[in-house]
Amino acid sequence: MKSTAALYQGTEWRALVFYNHYADVYKRPLQINGLDHIAHVNYQFQNQSRGVDVHLMSAGTDLSNVDIRKVVRTKHDDGRQYDGREYNNSVDSRNNIRYVFKESIKGSLLEHQLIDSIRQDVDMFCNHPANDQGHTSKDYTPSIISVTKIKYLHPKVLLQEGKKEFVPSCILRANLDFSLGCIAGFVSGKTMPSFDGTTFIDYYLDIGSECEYCYALYQHKIFPKSIIEIDKEQLKYELTHWNGERKVDVLRLGKRTEAGSRFTRNQLIATLETCIETRTQAVLPTKFLEWDLEAAKLFKKTRSVVLFSIGDDDVELGPKTHGMDNDFRIEQAMKYKDAGVNSALYLLIDASAPIQEKHQKIIEYARNHNLPIQFLPLRVFSKDLAIKMNNASWDSLKGSKDQLALFENNCTGGYRLTGNGLLRAEHIDVEWNEMIEDNGGKFRMCHHNDEHTWCGTCFIRGGSITETQRVRFEYTKKGNFNKAFKGKKDKRQQKLDFRK
Repeated sequence: MKSTAALYQGTEWRALVFYNHYADVYKRPLQINGLDHIAHVNYQFQNQSRGVDVHLMSAGTDLSNVDIRKVVRTKHDDGRQYDGREYNNSVDSRNNIRYVFKESIKGSLLEHQLIDSIRQDVDMFCNHPANDQGHTSKDYTPSIISVTKIKYLHPKVLLQEGKKEFVPSCILRANLDFSLGCIAGFVSGKTMPSFDGTTFIDYYLDIGSECEYCYALYQHKIFPKSIIEIDKEQLKYELTHWNGERKVDVLRLGKRTEAGSRFTRNQLIATLETCIETRTQAVLPTKFLEWDLEAAKLFKKTRSVVLFSIGDDDVELGPKTHGMDNDFRIEQAMKYKDAGVNSALYLLIDASAPIQEKHQKIIEYARNHNLPIQFLPLRVFSKDLAIKMNNASWDSLKGSKDQLALFENNCTGGYRLTGNGLLRAEHIDVEWNEMIEDNGGKFRMCHHNDEHTWCGTCFIRGGSITETQRVRFEYTKKGNFNKAFKGKKDKRQQKLDFRK
């Protein structure tokens, strides 16, 4: 995923500029080489506060991963200002601009022109001054180190609908996220990263580090500013009165974001403790859960399942940066299994192609260690992802209905373009089918196409392979998912059309 940025152009320098919705969230893109983080700037307009990060570019900086939306030019080649004047410090006072510069540029022409660029940029963007003006400052530091405070949310409704809405055989009726953003896109620096429960030091936002195949990528907010506090009494009520009808038997943790990281461990523990009271089992798909004895005891007591997601380190830069690569996850899966937890692997596959060597190694390891695997066929939603994950073009993966029969012995193709603009594996290669034919065994699959639905039940109970039931929804109000805690039924009108 490309990073959105602006470009500052000086007389002898260029810099990439990233804008932040929160003043104390810093952006640093790990996938772009040749950058030097030389400034972090805060500014205000009315009662809003925003941040700017400036990264000086070297001559060889590759911009293929950057979507440049704006260019701010400081001076002509002869030194004249582009608009005939310099932006003076009145802009600083009016919008409370606070500069933090790297010491190495202090007093240089670069610093002078950079201040002019920032003032020009802020002046163009901010139509209104800050409500309380005059709070401006300039500081210098050996290196730019972020300090970001957590913002906790207290939603009226904790639980969300899930896959069961459109796949009736799915057992996951309710879902719970611990944040509206994913920790995979909030990565640590190399100087002094730390977290004390309320403040992150030396952590940076980098949406390019999130898992590139994540279907919820574009729905993610900023992780440290969207963490949800778990009210155990509220959660208990929702688990026992979901949609005003009945208790939740199986709760999925992490519908759109990672729920297993140490930064939301308190939320995980509180949720599992509540599940004990309501006799609810939980399913946790995770890339970040390291060994935790307290969590292991609660997983066992609630008869819950931990699915350690196994993907591809090349498109999972964030987890890899955090030290949670695929080898690490397999190790954690074994630790929890050895402790008596219902632990399994959740393996991302190209289901239309034969089993690849990298998958075969994981399958053999699982067989030798009696470790169950639930296969998850990849959904492709971009041309770049098709090349990276399938080593094929979007057009070669996409097949017509008549062509699907030809993919039996073909490594590419077999995908169907769905109504929401992604490619779904319609053809399942014979090698995968042979492994999951007995879906009640150690190898199962979570997938549906036009003909069949494979449900592994996340190893809560026996799996199934059934004919696909097509479900059509009609909404009285878009996105009306928030009726559970009020004890009322969801007011959406659903028309279910089951066809074989």
